[in-house]
Amino acid sequence: MTTQTLKAERLELLGRAQRIAETAKAASRGFTAAEHEQIKTHMQAIDDLDVQIKDAAQTDRIMGMFPAGSPGHGDGYLSFGTKAIARELVTARGSMGEQDRGIKALVGAGESLAGVPLLATAPVDAGKIATGLFDVIPAEETPREFSYLRQTARTNAAAVVPSGALKPTSVYTLQRVEEHLRVIAHLSEPVDVFWLEDNSTLLQFVGAELVYGLRLGIEGQLLNGNGLTDNLTGINNTSGIQTQAFTTDKIATARNGLTKAQTAVGEGPGFYVFNPADWAAIELSTVGSAYAMNSAGGSVPVDQAARRLWGAPVVLSNAQAAGTGLYVQRESVKLFYNGQIRVQWASPGDDFQRNQVRARCEGRFGFAVPRPLGVVKLALTAA
Repeated sequence: MTTQTLKAERLELLGRAQRIAETAKAASRGFTAAEHEQIKTHMQAIDDLDVQIKDAAQTDRIMGMFPAGSPGHGDGYLSFGTKAIARELVTARGSMGEQDRGIKALVGAGESLAGVPLLATAPVDAGKIATGLFDVIPAEETPREFSYLRQTARTNAAAVVPSGALKPTSVYTLQRVEEHLRVIAHLSEPVDVFWLEDNSTLLQFVGAELVYGLRLGIEGQLLNGNGLTDNLTGINNTSGIQTQAFTTDKIATARNGLTKAQTAVGEGPGFYVFNPADWAAIELSTVGSAYAMNSAGGSVPVDQAARRLWGAPVVLSNAQAAGTGLYVQRESVKLFYNGQIRVQWASPGDDFQRNQVRARCEGRFGFAVPRPLGVVKLALTAA
């Protein structure tokens, strides 16, 4: 039972005991034997509930320390934490304090695993700036083969129906889509083994760069994957999403795109995706002699400090083509992943003869747009 339910039950028992006491008081008498037994029973139950309420409150506090998106607990958000993963690489086979032993063990064993991507509540929910798509797209751990339901039609027909008349039928057509995770990977250049031995930060640097590059590769797929061969189908190439033509300026176009999503699927948290050049143009937009983000009077559509437009977080990505943008209701998209980001060191080909090693960084990911009507592609320049 929840803390709220337990408290409500306690209040009810207390009320019952109070009514018994008020009845006896009104009659200017003490409790009868039956009333005394009822009062005793109610007070004992209240004492038991006090213990349960205390335990439930402690449980709520502990559960609050863990985000709802933890593995096995529904949606979360991927946070790659390149610095933490780089440290994981360093310590996987030996401490950098024992530098020589650690590097040789790493190279000799041939493999080191980076940490699992962390699931956490989206940073933007805490008023922070969205640093990338992974801060705003819900993520779910899944096996290699998975399926999801995509909504292809949505027509609400609810209306007043006279007695005996046929009720109208609403249309919420769903399509089952079978999918699988794709491997997204890349390699480092050959690195001299002695460089690793002589430079205690080089391993961290290579690990962080590889993971950061992997993140950019995934982001490119999420936005622009063409769905051919083994590519993901990115948001911009998903059939069924809405489009918003350029109207007046970029700020007005963005607001009209938001309206289209609200009209089609209702209210819900969403975010914008812009190329940095387009966001710069929006920030530099003027209202009279003042910048739009500093205009006096009324609501200000551009919040530079929180990087929000019309109240929604703004994600910047070089993978989003300049001149186009996206408004996405958060529950309309989902990222899938499985297992760890894997970083493996080896000496392929003649690297061994050259006393060199290189690293491979990879992970398995999938992507879906279950509700295309919640996505609006924005034309940010006049045709």
